[in-house]
Amino acid sequence: MTRGEARQFARFLMDDKTANLVGDPDMNVMLDQAVYKTVGLIRRLKDEYFVKSAALATAANTRAYAFTVVATDVHRIRFIEKNSSPKYVRLERVDWLTHKLEFDATGEPGYYAELNKTIYVLKVPDAAYNYTVFYDQTITLPTADATEIPVIPVEYHDLVAIWGAMLAAQNLAQYSKVGEGTIGIIGSLLQERQNDLSLELTGKRWDDVEVAAGAVGSDV
Repeated sequence: MTRGEARQFARFLMDDKTANLVGDPDMNVMLDQAVYKTVGLIRRLKDEYFVKSAALATAANTRAYAFTVVATDVHRIRFIEKNSSPKYVRLERVDWLTHKLEFDATGEPGYYAELNKTIYVLKVPDAAYNYTVFYDQTITLPTADATEIPVIPVEYHDLVAIWGAMLAAQNLAQYSKVGEGTIGIIGSLLQERQNDLSLELTGKRWDDVEVAAGAVGSDV
């Protein structure tokens, strides 16, 4: 579903097909917020859904590596592990400002720090070492009507439209009976689709989900 299609569906739910109640720019803002809300829901249900991995190869005497060296869509680093066998050893994360002066020697890195979209490996590498970086991907928003809703499972793009309609209706309800009258209908549909997504990702209804920190979450 594209942004234009999502906006059209949201208008259908609000009985506002001719955009008399909410203009396109305002509805696009609501859809952007709906993307973030849907992403947040998915993270609560299945934190690893947005985790990706990519390779990082160090160079001798180079300790700083921009996120873009790893991939163009890195949002935050979850952890870094050395490519080795049989045991994949993780680099230990440290605070850069506290520990940067402690690692002026060269050698095989055993630590890393993250600052200003840059990875610092410590010690300073004395050779090429190969790592796998696990990271959360950046959530991009659709910038044109022909742009697809990003990242979210395609069969749940309608959830973005429903949530966008709910946000718009809630805003209208502050000063219009028209918005107030649609909230109950849209809210029921929103709850239904949230439950569908919960079953898809966890096998449980939304109301029965217990979100607990896992191994990945403990490294954030």
